[in-house]
Amino acid sequence: MLDILIKGGTVIDGTGGAPLEADVGVADGRIAIVVADVAQEAARTIDAQGLHLAPGFIDPHSHSDLTLLVDPRAQSKIRQGVTTEVIGNCGFSPAPLLGAAVDEVRARTDLLGLEMTWADFGGYVDRLRSPGAAVNVVPLVGHNTVRGAVLGYCDVQPDPAQMTAMQDLVGEAMAQGARGLSTGLFYPPGHYARTDEVVELARVAARYGGAYFSHIRSESDRGLAAVAEAIEIGQKAEIGVQIAHLKLAGYRNWSKIDGLVAMLDDTVRTGVRVGADQYPYHASSCWLAAMLPYWAQGGGAKAIAERLRDPGVRAQLRLDWKENRAEWENRRGVRAWSEVVISEFDARPEVLGRSIAEISEAEGKDPLDAAFDLIAASAGQVGAVW
Repeated sequence: MLDILIKGGTVIDGTGGAPLEADVGVADGRIAIVVADVAQEAARTIDAQGLHLAPGFIDPHSHSDLTLLVDPRAQSKIRQGVTTEVIGNCGFSPAPLLGAAVDEVRARTDLLGLEMTWADFGGYVDRLRSPGAAVNVVPLVGHNTVRGAVLGYCDVQPDPAQMTAMQDLVGEAMAQGARGLSTGLFYPPGHYARTDEVVELARVAARYGGAYFSHIRSESDRGLAAVAEAIEIGQKAEIGVQIAHLKLAGYRNWSKIDGLVAMLDDTVRTGVRVGADQYPYHASSCWLAAMLPYWAQGGGAKAIAERLRDPGVRAQLRLDWKENRAEWENRRGVRAWSEVVISEFDARPEVLGRSIAEISEAEGKDPLDAAFDLIAASAGQVGAVW
């Protein structure tokens, strides 16, 4: 006897074949039979006439690391058909927690009203498992978190002992349930890492059968070189590569996309395991502070916010904006302040859904000052959509 029988739906099974009008039988939590007419009895029968059925979708690039602890039912994903999430992307994971990484993760858990009860990756995985989640979870260990734990969030290079400490943390995380290493080379402190550092850490993940997921160093003017670096890391570390949210941002770069796809195709033909994910919308989402020059992003979120309270730093930033506008656009690909919309700021709900242009006009401020004020007031935690 089946547990569930779904009758009369149009099945799209993910193999690339034509849709199939069929019944689907489920037993013991698994699909047991897919045929035109199931004759078996079932404890529950669902009429799917006029509806479509598909296997659960995999979201290969998610940042639900902490929100799954807030809402284990994950309804925002389940209701879209997502049943598996890959978390810990872009170099950011909730563990391991040592050194400066503790305060960075705590700033986020405090916003969500979460108690940070874990320290190592195994503790975090245990917290996920109790009470569990409605989705399957594939957790990654984040390079930015590991680097922050050992080196802090400033522009420094590891000595041999520090390099070993980072390798040990990655190995420990992999042994405790991580399925790969992620980097966010676009963001500090990952941006400060040289390629060789990432190769050595990726080799550790490879020894555990893991994969390498990367938010590459540039997604705009230097996007092709950044993809080449990800491929190089995969080749040297002998690890499969997943390039996050593949794109070329900034209107000056849109014509280069065919060359980017050709580079990936050529690499795959050489036998290197490389893939990519891509989101299906015309915007990106990030912390507002990501628009700043890298010299202004050092030290972590609280340090950034404190820096922006200094009138002298603001004067430097305004000069930098004037003299290096192309480089600011290279980071986020923005042509106008009307294209930057605030998406997350719990303390000021009135700014949500409004652009920097709208906020600056309403407050009688220069757009740069309006943006700086938001970052400073939120302790660096304000989010935006570009």
